[in-house]
Amino acid sequence: MIMNRPIITNIAPSVATLAQLYFEADFIREVDEGRLGRAIENTSRWWCLHTEEPSDVIAIGRCITDWARYACVYDVIVRERDRRKGFGTYLMRQIIVDLVNHDIDTIHLWPSKGKVAFYERLGFIALSQEQPVMKLNRDLATKAMQVDDFSVIELSR
Repeated sequence: MIMNRPIITNIAPSVATLAQLYFEADFIREVDEGRLGRAIENTSRWWCLHTEEPSDVIAIGRCITDWARYACVYDVIVRERDRRKGFGTYLMRQIIVDLVNHDIDTIHLWPSKGKVAFYERLGFIALSQEQPVMKLNRDLATKAMQVDDFSVIELSR
């Protein structure tokens, strides 16, 4: 249970803070400041949970949204030393309230391995096999993009 209520702001984390949280969550193995900077800049909304000192970030969450039909929540991460203390639940409840109050039709997320039960407790449901989460495989996409024997669209990174 949370004893001293932390502060939630919609201020994006710094590249250094995001990199540290990504490392702790095993999302990245090396820092690419340009890519992290683009992720920070192009995120629709950030939620940053911190102590009274804004640079003392406990947890983050972000979403990509059109503010009408869809919002997808990504990267809900609690720093390692503060896990299992209720901060993730506290942050997700605020994210849900904010997005519901914007009257967004569909709020979805792609949970990290082992986190499905956590999100189910917050009201999320797994979609059926007829609506699976899908991820682009660049090799298969390159093959699928072959128009004919002499024309191939190259997918770049």
